[in-house]
Amino acid sequence: MLLEQQTNVPGDAAERYAVLSSFLTQTEEYLHKLGSKITVAKNQQEFEEAANAAAAAARLQGLSEEEVRAAAACAREEVMIRNRFSEMNARKDSSSVNKYYNLAHAVSERVISQPSMLRAGTLREYQLVGLQWMLSLYNNKLNGILADEMGLGKTVQVMALIAYLMEFKGNYGPHLIIVPNAVLVNWKEVLAMKFNVLVTTYEFIMYDRSKLSKVDWKYIIIDEAQRMKDRESVLARDLDRYRCQRRLLLTGTPLQNDLKELWSLLNLLLPEVFDNRKVFHDWFSQPFQKEGPTHNAEDDWLETEKKVITIHRLHQILEPFMLRRRVEDVEGSLPPKVSIVLKCRMSAIQSAIYDWIKSTGTLRVDPEDEQLKDFLVGSCGKLWILDRILIKLQRTGHRVLLFSTMTKLLDIMEEYLQWRRLVFRRIDGTTSLEDRESAIVDFNSPDTDCFIFLLSIRAAGRGLNLQSADTVIIYDPDPNPKNEEQAVARAHRIGQTREVKVIYMEAVVDKISSHQKEDEIRSGGAVDSDDDLAGKDRYMGQLRA
Repeated sequence: MLLEQQTNVPGDAAERYAVLSSFLTQTEEYLHKLGSKITVAKNQQEFEEAANAAAAAARLQGLSEEEVRAAAACAREEVMIRNRFSEMNARKDSSSVNKYYNLAHAVSERVISQPSMLRAGTLREYQLVGLQWMLSLYNNKLNGILADEMGLGKTVQVMALIAYLMEFKGNYGPHLIIVPNAVLVNWKEVLAMKFNVLVTTYEFIMYDRSKLSKVDWKYIIIDEAQRMKDRESVLARDLDRYRCQRRLLLTGTPLQNDLKELWSLLNLLLPEVFDNRKVFHDWFSQPFQKEGPTHNAEDDWLETEKKVITIHRLHQILEPFMLRRRVEDVEGSLPPKVSIVLKCRMSAIQSAIYDWIKSTGTLRVDPEDEQLKDFLVGSCGKLWILDRILIKLQRTGHRVLLFSTMTKLLDIMEEYLQWRRLVFRRIDGTTSLEDRESAIVDFNSPDTDCFIFLLSIRAAGRGLNLQSADTVIIYDPDPNPKNEEQAVARAHRIGQTREVKVIYMEAVVDKISSHQKEDEIRSGGAVDSDDDLAGKDRYMGQLRA
C-alpha cells in the first residue's frame, strides 16, 4: 500500500494518516463501483451476442419469428445462469486492484506466435504482447485503447489481431477502420492482403452514415482517436449510431490537454462503465487544481500524498482498458534522437527594416528582383540560419523533414528551395490523396534525388512513415507540443537506422509553449541556450562530424 511506504512523517502523523487512509478507502470504493459496472457491461454484451447468434441460427433453420424470439431468450437465460455460477465460484482475491483487473480480463488466452497469414515480416516481442492484450479484450467482451507511443507499429498490431481472429476464432468480419486522410496511404499498404475490412475516413463516416450504420460490424477501429476528444461533436454522436461488437481506439497521445479528453475516449468505449464525467473529473482532476504551496509543510505533504494516490489509482483504473508502451522501454535497438533548440535573433537588417516599417508603415520591394532573394535570406535571422543548416545537411548526405504551422510559410520555402535548386516535395491540407501518396513514395524511394520534404504539421504530422529522413526541423512552434511529438515520430520510428536530429528553430518572438518544449529537450537531448553565432557555429561543427 502507498501509505505503508511512508515512515518519516512531519507533525501529527496519526491525524494525517487517518485523512489519507480515508481518502484511500474512498478511492477503493470508486474502484469497486467501476468493477461492478464492468461485470454488468460484460454480461450485457454476452447476453446480446448469445441471443443474436441463437436468433440467426433459428432463422437459418426456417423457424417462425416467435420461435426465433424464444430461442434468443433461451440462449440469454443460459448465459445468465452460467455467469451467475461462475461468479459464485470465482477466486476470492484479497487485493481490490487484482480483483478489478481480473474482472476485466477473466478469460485468458496465450498467444505464442503470430498468425501465419502475416508473411511480410515478424512481429516484435512487444507487438505480440499487444496482440495478446487486444485478444484478451476481445475474449472478455470489452473495448480498449492501444496507446503505444508513435512509431511502435500500432497498425501492424491491428492487422495481426484481424488475422488472428480469422485464423483462430473464425471471425471474418466485416470490420470498419476509420482513419484520417493523412494515413489512408499507410493502411492501403498494410492491407495488401484480402481482409474483410472497409477503410474509410472520418468525413465519410458522417456523409455515409445512413448506409454504413446499417451494417453489423464486428470491430470498429478508430485511428488517431485523439480526434474523438470532444464527446459532443457531430462525429462522436454519429459513431454512437453505428452497430458493432467491439471498438478499439488507436492513439499515440491519449491525453493532450486535460482528463476530460481521456474521459471522452473512455466513455466512447465503455459508456456503461464511464458514465459520469463529473464524478471522474472530481476524483482525478480536482486534486491537481489547487494553487501552489500553502507555506504549511504538513498541508503540503498531505496534498502531495493525495496526488500520489490519485495518480496511482488512475493508472490502476486505466490498466485493463489502455495499453501504452514508450519507445525507450520496448525498442532498445532504435537509434538515438538528439534534440536541439536554436534561438534565432533578428538580424541587424531585419531590425532596421522592422523599425522603418513601424515608423512609416510601408516598405516597397520588387518581388522579381533576383538580388532581393539573396538579400532576404541574409536579412531574416531565422532563414539565414536555416540556409546555412540546409547547405551543410545536403552536402553531407542527410534527408530533411521541415514542419511549419503556416502554409504561407511553406510557399516562401518553396521559392527559397527553387532558388537554391534543392529538390523537394510538399504536403499540406490542400494536397490530394493521389499527390500525397506519390510524394511519399518518391521521397522514400532509395534512388530519389529529393532532399527535403515540406510538411504542414497539422495535415502531415501524424501517421506518415518517413524513416528515410534523419533530420526533422520544426521551423515554427505549434501551440500543442503533442503535435510536434507526432511530427518528430514521422522519422524516429521503427525502421530508422540512423541517429535522428530534431532542430527547433525559435525566434525571439516565438514564445508559444517554450517552457514545455525546453523541459522536453532537457530530458531527451541538448538545449542550445546560446543566443549568438558561436552557438550556431558549434552546431555546424557537429553536422560535419
